[in-house]
Amino acid sequence: MKKNIRILAVVLGLLILIAACVPAGVAGENTNVIYGMFHMKLRHNPMLAKYGVTVFFDDIEVGHVAQGEQITFGAYMREGESHVLILRSDKSGIPDHVWTIASIQNGTTFTCRIQTHRKYIDIPETNINVNGSIVAKISPDIENTVKICGTIVEIGAKILMKQSGK
Repeated sequence: MKKNIRILAVVLGLLILIAACVPAGVAGENTNVIYGMFHMKLRHNPMLAKYGVTVFFDDIEVGHVAQGEQITFGAYMREGESHVLILRSDKSGIPDHVWTIASIQNGTTFTCRIQTHRKYIDIPETNINVNGSIVAKISPDIENTVKICGTIVEIGAKILMKQSGK
């Protein structure tokens, strides 16, 4: 009887190994899988927002981040599909912060700073690296600079329109 159980266990192990090694593309699906890293740090905010957040990636709970702590995780993702990162507050009444990520390359690393406020969760700064090279840096400073430059261009266009008599 023990011999039969051992044989059955070996056969099941081999079936699992074969299923893991056979590409899913046999059914015609896109099978390119990429790997990305996420590094997130929750800024310590002792005055107004003392709550932590739980991180979900594609509806899978990754972990919890308390005030002043950080979390690092990696994820395998299908190429060409969008993925959803959700930050869920420990405090009731605070809406989830949802970040949809698309067009990811293999070796991408997302580094961001999370900040909790009294009524919402924010990601005020994000760096996106691909194989060690920064490809995007998003921060409130860039957003303000773009707004200022856009206003200057708009005023300049209005002045030129008036001078040309239109």
